[in-house]
Amino acid sequence: MRVPNWLRWIIFFPGGLFALTVIYSAVLIGSRLFYKFYEGFGLPFIEYVVVLFAAGASAYSFVWFGAKIAPNQRFKVSLILTVIYGSLAGFVFVWKLFKGSNTSISWFEVFAVTIVGIASAISACNTFHEEDT
Repeated sequence: MRVPNWLRWIIFFPGGLFALTVIYSAVLIGSRLFYKFYEGFGLPFIEYVVVLFAAGASAYSFVWFGAKIAPNQRFKVSLILTVIYGSLAGFVFVWKLFKGSNTSISWFEVFAVTIVGIASAISACNTFHEEDT
């Protein structure tokens, strides 16, 4: 059964959000399942690596799945989704500026997750640019 184009235009954004949520959750749950494995290495920074990987993978999946759901104009859709993701990441960064030290999230986490997420979204966008050329 083929999904009509009008429906694909409606669900490309929710589909991207769904992919972002599923991938981010899967990475965090997977890290908890294998916590005992990497705990033995004595690497205190491994939690930061997991958070950065989750941010990058979820941002990439948001743009990639959202653009794949769209019936055409995938590069333009990926650009729009990248801008949306970058805007949301910027909003979180500004929120941290105003909240300051009243949050449990460190400046390093906010800055690193913002950079990694935006870079991953741009990378996914570049995938569709290469497909269109």
